[in-house]
Amino acid sequence: MVECHRLWQLVQSEDSRLLCIIHPNGLAHSVRGEYRGKRVFSRVVTEVGHEIVGAHLHIHPMEGLEKIKAAHRGGCFRMDGALRGVGGCPMAQDDLVGNVPTEWIVEWAGKSGLWHPAQPQALDQALSLAADLFA
Repeated sequence: MVECHRLWQLVQSEDSRLLCIIHPNGLAHSVRGEYRGKRVFSRVVTEVGHEIVGAHLHIHPMEGLEKIKAAHRGGCFRMDGALRGVGGCPMAQDDLVGNVPTEWIVEWAGKSGLWHPAQPQALDQALSLAADLFA
């Protein structure tokens, strides 16, 4: 991993307002019972602040949200998702690996008491449209 301070200097030189960490494989693998992603995000968030750090993670449908939870425990509060998890990951070696479903993130955030959508019916409507579009 690039040293965080050097990475932050590069980001600043590009006048970026968002540093999105992308890691399709391995981020949630356990290291002594703790998820590696937490350490990655914690280090970056400590260096640059949580306001600009985001996560774009890919999961296997059987994985659940361990990568998202690890990123959150590391101080990341901005998570990318895709309705119904549509979209794959060109770097993954498994065709089933894809984007984290937005609805999974919303459900987890609600159950965790972190965030609730202002208009839950709008998400339901979007999911219905996505089902028609991507069927």
